[in-house]
Amino acid sequence: TKADVAPVDAWRIMMALKSGLLAETCWALDILNILLYDENCLGYFGLQHMPGLLDLLLEHFQRSLGEVF
Repeated sequence: TKADVAPVDAWRIMMALKSGLLAETCWALDILNILLYDENCLGYFGLQHMPGLLDLLLEHFQRSLGEVF
């Protein structure tokens, strides 16, 4: 739950996704899943607050698909 996760800076999540390291990207995706499940955090993760988040998620998805196929 959100209470179990310490306050996390959005920049840290984005940098973890950019790193491409397995442990960092897993951590970032886990944190996003936990925080987005909480309705109180949804406004914080709007694209206007984190403009590069969608691009990073799509790059990560493409990289993952490239490794599989």
